[in-house]
Amino acid sequence: MTPPAPIPAEDATVEYPLFRESPATYMAQARETHRPVRVTFEGQPPSVLLDAGDFDALRDTLGLLRDVARGEQDRLAGRVVPQNEARRRILERFAE
Repeated sequence: MTPPAPIPAEDATVEYPLFRESPATYMAQARETHRPVRVTFEGQPPSVLLDAGDFDALRDTLGLLRDVARGEQDRLAGRVVPQNEARRRILERFAE
């Protein structure tokens, strides 16, 4: 049986029965194109297949965005100190 042709990057959605015929094809496509492949099952919202490196980078980016959002919440709540005070506190902590 000939594996199915990779789905075009602009339409990276495949039904599960087709995906099941040749998962390696779609895994290679996600790895080579660095674009997600959405796999739907019986019309349900899709699962997403990502290259492992892209997934790790996405998690790192989300972590950084959460840190920025927490910092912005602290700033809006007035939980901030001037830079020279923060530096002094850090240096004191390391001097102990």
